[in-house]
Amino acid sequence: MERKLSAIAGLLLLYCTLTDQTHQHKVQKPTLTSQGQDCTAIKDSSPNAQSGIYIIQPKGVHKPFKMERKLSAIAGLLLLCCTLTDQTHQHKVQKPTLTSQGQDCTAIKDSSPNAQSGIYIIQPKGVHKPFKMERKLSAIAGLLLLCCTLTDQTHQHTVQKPTLTSQGQDCTAIKDSSPNAQSGIYIIQPKGVHKPFKMERKLSAIAGLLLLCCTLTDQIHQHKVQNPTLTSQGQDCTAIKDSSPNAQSGIYIIQPKGVHKPFKVYCEMLADGGWTVFQRRTGGEVSFQRNWAEYKHGFGYLKKDHWLGLAKVWALTRSNDQKSILRVGLWDFEGGSAFAEYRDFRIGDEPAAYKLSVGTYKGTAGDAIRGAYSGIDQNGFGFSTKDRDNDGCSPCIFGDIAERECSSSEGGGGWWFSRCGSANLHGDWHPAGDNVGWASGVHWRTWKGPAPYSLQATRMMVKSV
Repeated sequence: MERKLSAIAGLLLLYCTLTDQTHQHKVQKPTLTSQGQDCTAIKDSSPNAQSGIYIIQPKGVHKPFKMERKLSAIAGLLLLCCTLTDQTHQHKVQKPTLTSQGQDCTAIKDSSPNAQSGIYIIQPKGVHKPFKMERKLSAIAGLLLLCCTLTDQTHQHTVQKPTLTSQGQDCTAIKDSSPNAQSGIYIIQPKGVHKPFKMERKLSAIAGLLLLCCTLTDQIHQHKVQNPTLTSQGQDCTAIKDSSPNAQSGIYIIQPKGVHKPFKVYCEMLADGGWTVFQRRTGGEVSFQRNWAEYKHGFGYLKKDHWLGLAKVWALTRSNDQKSILRVGLWDFEGGSAFAEYRDFRIGDEPAAYKLSVGTYKGTAGDAIRGAYSGIDQNGFGFSTKDRDNDGCSPCIFGDIAERECSSSEGGGGWWFSRCGSANLHGDWHPAGDNVGWASGVHWRTWKGPAPYSLQATRMMVKSV
């Protein structure tokens, strides 16, 4: 898309200001001040004016528009020039009369075997006016700029339509399958579409013709093509597994009770039911040093490391008609694993700081939420982040250390801190060989110790019962 669109047929001048901000990629219309009725008038009033771009406003036209240096016609949209000379009749914008050189490039080559590749004027059957054929092939909603590539072989001078191979159903699917994918042009093929097509870097609209974007980031809600229509497959992963016992683990669309819009989640479809994953860490690719808003809405990649979002976890556990089980999975660097499971899991709403509530514990990892010792029970505490503190420290005294904000001292991640406590799965991730002794690590202190042990991988998921 060019920076400026000028149209004599309708006199339309649009300006696209394209950025990565959601509300800034709209088409903006600048305020133009006319420099004359046309190029003739400009030259008459300014005899020393040079050829170039000017803003004109012919009689009867309500708004001025720019005149470009070259003459080009695409479906009647003209970019015109001001060629300003000292001769009165030479500085006007002229519309050339085109004389057809043939019905198409094939006919031109057949009639002139020695013709070379380049620009020709053609007039296909049924077309009232001839037009020029450019060097490249471009198609926008049926408006074609075609080329004449003329060779000695009859079937080689035809403009070929490239075969596109889809890279995914949409930008979301591409990002899920390739987490390191960068923003750019991709070939997609949504469900029900027979042929794949390219997706451009920016959102641009020309007479309703849309080139959509793949803006791929580590934010769950930002790497999507905007405004997809999602159809719920169930109220949660448990319901999907119940209705489809053979369902496999993967991304599904759910809509918990009381939620107006469905959203995507990763479901672990296990023998004991469908579990909705809301936290996963396997390395340092996704930073968990986030603020309150990011923990509320979620971040990361659903198939890999991510945090689903406090608002969605609340939606999954808010119903009074059902109860939920929380299962925490833990993995160390030596090949060991453990789990902690809590019945009656739920969190409060945002005004309650998404307060944690868990019931009876069972498992092999120990009850770190209630703490390795008394006075640090995280059950019943609100969620804290580096920009919103609900940890109960004012300050907390640990020996000769006074701690006011547990989030800051334990790696900058958000968690249900209570005088900091024994559990924090959102601290700094440390690689093997450098994972012992860090107060800021990924901890479940009732499992590994006595020295602080930062875990290799964690997973938190919920199942309704």
